[in-house]
Order: sequence, then structure tokens, then C-alpha cells
Amino acid sequence: MILATLLLIQSAYAYYNSEHDFSITPPTGWMVEEQTGVISVMFADYSSSSGATVVISVEETRLTLSEYTASAKLELNNTLDNWQLLSEGSRVIGGLDCYEIISTWNYSGLGMKTKHAIFVENEKAFVLSCASLKGEYVNSALEFENCLASFKIGEEASKTVDNNLIIIIVVVVVVIAIVAILMLRKKH
Repeated sequence: MILATLLLIQSAYAYYNSEHDFSITPPTGWMVEEQTGVISVMFADYSSSSGATVVISVEETRLTLSEYTASAKLELNNTLDNWQLLSEGSRVIGGLDCYEIISTWNYSGLGMKTKHAIFVENEKAFVLSCASLKGEYVNSALEFENCLASFKIGEEASKTVDNNLIIIIVVVVVVIAIVAILMLRKKH
């Protein structure tokens, strides 16, 4: 019962970064590792062998979304071993314009597949990189999409956290009430 409650609470929880004013809900059960520097946070699935991670990088920029994307593609091509562009294009996530790049590359002899969602808002570039082993990518794709869909910047980010806190409180109160009723029934 308590484990189920913790899973419900975790699935309702949005990670909020006050320094860069964004929120995102990581996949359930994934570890959260806050970072310093350009990388703000990493979510990782250590419970499987997929190598699945979601990394959120934030940096100041005066570039437009298209300028930043062109620069990012050039950097990916120059820094990643055997980088291959699979698809790219504009899309909207959470009401925000972004540019999506899907690619493959090699890391220490392992084939990787990554989806980058790039946002430029308030003179900051937010890059969400969802990666896993190439052969395992399909198993993480839905978790990646759900995570991306929850991404919010600015005022909407803090509202998401406030709404999730209300959900958590309601779930905890309901679970406590159920446990109390079950304990009373056992006594009688």
C-alpha cells in the first residue's frame, strides 16, 4: 500500500528548477541527478539496461531558435562519433515552439539514439536530450514523449508544481484514510 502511494506521488511530481524557471515530470522510477554548469538536471533509468537518460541543458543565448539549432547541429556533428541525422523539424510542445533533432551516434563503441528538443525562450536555450542505446530506443520512446510533453517554462512551470503538490496532498490524505479504515476493521 505504501509503495503504491509512493509511486502515485512520484508520478504526480514535477521537477522544478528555480534557477532557470522550468519544470518537467521525469519518467516514474527514474533517478534525478542535479548538475552544475550548462547541464541543469539528468534523469536516468538505472533499473534497466537501456541506458535511457533525459538531460536538460540551459544556457544564455541571444540567438534565435533557428540560429541556435543550426549551431547545435554543427556542434553535434563535430563532437559526436559517427553522428547521423535521422530527422528534424519544428514542433510545439506545451504551447512552446521548439525544434526537434533525432540522430544516432556512437559512444565507446555503443550505438546511441537521441531526440533533442530545443527551445529558445527569454534569452535562454533549453535543450532536452532524450537518449538510449539505439536498439532500446523504441522501449523508451513513450517515456521520452511523456517527459517532453510535461516541460514548462516560466509562470506555467511553477503552476505545474503547485497543482502537483495539491494532487500529492490529496493522494496522501486518501491513502491515510484507507489505511485507518482497514486498521479499524482488523480490530473488530
